[in-house]
Amino acid sequence: MRAAAIPESASALQPAGTGEVRIRVVLAAVHPAGAAAGVVDALGEGVRGLEPGDRVWMWGEAEGIVGEYPVLPRSRVVRMRDGVPFEVGAVLAVPALTAYRRLTTAAGVPDRLAPGVLKGRTVLIADGAGPAGIAAIQLAEWAGATVLTTTGAQEEDAADPAPGPDAVAAVAEAVDAGALRVGEDAGLPIRRFPPERIAEAREAAGDHAAGAVVIEVTKP
Repeated sequence: MRAAAIPESASALQPAGTGEVRIRVVLAAVHPAGAAAGVVDALGEGVRGLEPGDRVWMWGEAEGIVGEYPVLPRSRVVRMRDGVPFEVGAVLAVPALTAYRRLTTAAGVPDRLAPGVLKGRTVLIADGAGPAGIAAIQLAEWAGATVLTTTGAQEEDAADPAPGPDAVAAVAEAVDAGALRVGEDAGLPIRRFPPERIAEAREAAGDHAAGAVVIEVTKP
């Protein structure tokens, strides 16, 4: 992820094309999931279910979310309710999409996660540290599972390039319900860096024991 200079005027911004959404990024996570959270800035023709000013979480290509005002396909932008911290959207929502896929591929497991559907089941999550591990634990608990976890350094997963609509809808529901949490109490402290310290942020992101790392791209 890299941050660009703030444009001098609205005319410098890339317009949102048909089916696209322009976002003002507030926080961008520094991990392979290429995730960020921010506010809808402009809508292209044909976009439904979003309005300018909506709080959203999103994911980009392999290189992550680039710049303060990226333009993304509608399918990669998910609304979150007012009051959900931007940190949750930037740090946990996209890793939760990958966790969702893993939690629904075991034999006999429901193919759509929802509150209570894993009640009575025990889920083992290896290396339950860092954003990916924390997201998997919290998503499984939201679905009602008893969670066992191992400790150790974790290799962060890249974002699922094409999560299905059930995965996006379920994770969005979990985010809005407050099931995904960050901070010291959740075992995932947040370290913040300004854009000009991105090299330092990337180095810090390699230390999973330090929690999650975000770039403060623009003001909330």
